[in-house]
Amino acid sequence: MRPIYLLFVLPIFFFTCTTKDGNILSFQSGTGSLEVTSTVPGARVFVDYRDSGKRTPAVIENLPEGEHVVHLFLSKHEASPESLIVNIRQNELSAIDFELTKSPTVGNMIVTSHPDSALVYVNRLPLGRTPLTIEGLAVGIHHLRVIKGNYATVEQMVQVTSDQVTEVELNLQLYRQVLVEHFSNTDCTPCPAADAAIEEVLRAFGADSVAGISYHPNFPGSEDPMFLAAEQDNLARMNYYRLLAIPTVIVDGVITILSPNNLATLLTNAIETRIPEPPIATLDLRGFREVLHPPGDLRGTVVVEALESFPEDVVLRIALIEKEIEFEVAPGINGQKRFTDVMRDFYPDAGGTPVQLATGESARFDFAFDPQPEWSGELVVVAFLQVNSTKEILNCIWSVLPE
Repeated sequence: MRPIYLLFVLPIFFFTCTTKDGNILSFQSGTGSLEVTSTVPGARVFVDYRDSGKRTPAVIENLPEGEHVVHLFLSKHEASPESLIVNIRQNELSAIDFELTKSPTVGNMIVTSHPDSALVYVNRLPLGRTPLTIEGLAVGIHHLRVIKGNYATVEQMVQVTSDQVTEVELNLQLYRQVLVEHFSNTDCTPCPAADAAIEEVLRAFGADSVAGISYHPNFPGSEDPMFLAAEQDNLARMNYYRLLAIPTVIVDGVITILSPNNLATLLTNAIETRIPEPPIATLDLRGFREVLHPPGDLRGTVVVEALESFPEDVVLRIALIEKEIEFEVAPGINGQKRFTDVMRDFYPDAGGTPVQLATGESARFDFAFDPQPEWSGELVVVAFLQVNSTKEILNCIWSVLPE
């Protein structure tokens, strides 16, 4: 596909000004440990709706200070209470205990999907991937959610009947997730309004339709703290697109919007142009959002599946973004204090990893980011396949769960 450029007004602001000092609200906090016991051992332990990988009795170390919600799951048993909220204190061992009793009546649930390997949540707990047999569920209605990258999320209420097997078979609907990349800077006068418009458009489309990354190049202000925190990666993406103006918005690598005027309408139209394009590949994130990791352990896997054979120069790029950054004092002359979807790092770098797959083939790519103290908020992984010769993004996925 040829790149499309939407050019109306070209405001280029090549000026500099002394920036103000801005302190990022720190996420640095201590950690503590949690001992989880139950009257019947062997229950799976979930913390904040993530799988800890442990069974009772268990000690979970390196939990951040503050409140956490804990659930247990054990086949043919019910927990009392259903969940517990525990307050973790620095360098202390907290302890909670659940009473597990035999469920008077239970049934089984079998969840299959086409394609398979979709993540299955039952009552908000990630229990495994399809095809999945869940034995010993209490009789009654259970909330089922099935998620697979680049396929529409399925949610439904499922009735489990005593001594019966409830089968749920799902045909998942393929879709393209559009990537909106935009360039901003703390000394760019029109950027705050542009950033706000972009955020509103992304919110309107929803996290399962559109992902976003914000880059901060070194102009008009070279002291932008978000540029300084990731200089090489910001410059790499700026040079990749041969950036000439700020703000600039690029949709799926091929539609460029250079005007802040009527940006919301232009961006909406661009996204709607890309959504119907049939993807030739899917991406799925595994082991990042459903698994409990200690602070600073930013690991996971991207699974790429080819629906058609790839062009020769496709690369997989894996970015880490911070969903929201807020400064106490505006760091630049435009007065903006709050920033969203800020690129923090690329793995292994902004150049990405070459991927060559034929129809029906798949590949796994592990990633691990090194945490930095200034990363103060929710961290999100964005993975996307891009054709270097045309800049077209074939598909993308991010770790934000659709609402």
